[in-house]
Amino acid sequence: MGYYGKKTTTKFMYTDIHRADVLEVTLEILKNCLKDIPKEEYELIISDNNSTDKTYDVLLNFKEKNKDMNIKIYGQERNLGYDGNVLFVYGKACGEYCWFLSDKYDYSL
Repeated sequence: MGYYGKKTTTKFMYTDIHRADVLEVTLEILKNCLKDIPKEEYELIISDNNSTDKTYDVLLNFKEKNKDMNIKIYGQERNLGYDGNVLFVYGKACGEYCWFLSDKYDYSL
């Protein structure tokens, strides 16, 4: 269930590891893409795959600054591997549609 226990229409899933240096830009791009969608209709699920840099702090800071967004952040206690992290966020998604994003791509284009 998503926001307020209702099933959201779309889940945006994002996996990340060791990308604190570019993460803020990526998150701002995602924020801009979601700005016209009511937060009751989406959920942004982000899983940090046990980064050793400040990735998790960047995620928490972004969530704190953007309380008007429907965001769930998970920090893994151990590195699940790429496939394991993808399966983790997929397991958290229960919307009608799922859109998977990864830190392996440049979304600034």
